[in-house]
Amino acid sequence: MDEGTVIVAGPNLIFPNGKILRLEFGVEALVDFGDVIVVCLDVPPYVSYDENVFGIAKDGSILWRIKPLRNAKGDSVRMRYVGCGRDGVFARVNRWDGVLAFLDPRTGEVDHAVDAR
Repeated sequence: MDEGTVIVAGPNLIFPNGKILRLEFGVEALVDFGDVIVVCLDVPPYVSYDENVFGIAKDGSILWRIKPLRNAKGDSVRMRYVGCGRDGVFARVNRWDGVLAFLDPRTGEVDHAVDAR
């Protein structure tokens, strides 16, 4: 295994140090930011599981788990994420309803969100 390579094997992530992290679902997307990877889990549509994006250190430790976004009224909106990617220095996560959130990949804090519908 190359130094720094994380292997996806079903619901497992295998890290360069040999650690295996078993996730609750398979991986929809994985974005590498050097010292941290952002992982979006592939949750079946009939399962209620909306905090399905994680920041994981290269040693296999979970650094953060996404928190629900808030709407204009300040209410928490709970919806699953269906993908993620990289947008400059941010991790872009795509929520099921078309909202895109841009996160700091090292902390999981939302910098900004836009409605892409």
